[in-house]
Amino acid sequence: ESFLPSLPRSRSGSSGQQTPTSQKSGFSPTFITRHRPVPDHLKELCFEALLGSLRRLFHGVESLSLPGEEKKEDAQESTETTSPASKGLREAKNHKRLLHHAARLFNEKSKKGFQYLVDHGILPNPVTPHSVAAFLRTSLVVGLDKAAVGQYLGEIGKDAAKAEKPPPVWELDWFHKEVLTMYCSSFGFENQSLLDSLRMFLAAFRLPGEAQMIDRILQGFSESVGRVCEESMNGSLKLFSSD
Repeated sequence: ESFLPSLPRSRSGSSGQQTPTSQKSGFSPTFITRHRPVPDHLKELCFEALLGSLRRLFHGVESLSLPGEEKKEDAQESTETTSPASKGLREAKNHKRLLHHAARLFNEKSKKGFQYLVDHGILPNPVTPHSVAAFLRTSLVVGLDKAAVGQYLGEIGKDAAKAEKPPPVWELDWFHKEVLTMYCSSFGFENQSLLDSLRMFLAAFRLPGEAQMIDRILQGFSESVGRVCEESMNGSLKLFSSD
């Protein structure tokens, strides 16, 4: 049976009148004409869902091997050491493994994840707001929790002058503010409506429960989207004022 919506059959069909083709096939004309281009925020959601499904599908596959296969793989890798392609593949595999572990540490406590990334050379030393924003924006596919991302984005950070000992740079107040600015600017809000931009933004993380954190995050979003969306002075609709 078809799962598509169908119009009710005409009662006059038995009296000799022909049933319209759309009714015979089970397709509704209104159903066909309702199709429209998919918004960007829905594309991003579908892309994240696909990546998440693939990640769960291949989770733990690398650890599955028959007895004796590990030795064969080690011997094969030792014979392919001089191959640039195999070397690049091993480096990419190791980099992904490090990102997986860093994501798990970040989900527990953000400073553990950042310290691990710095120790293994994934983040530059000294750490920059741009590198942290890029990690938060692109590492959902390796297991970064959306709630942990929102928690870090909403934190106000520490004041270095009031701290007993110098905290890591990623815990300072000015660093948190710049990371939020860089994170918001990484979205493609250009030529998007304000509503679609908000949907795209909120699909990338989960808002924390504290009102002050939500206010800081939405303030950073408004400053970023207010310059480039369709309703801005630089957009096509020009509904916002210049100030």
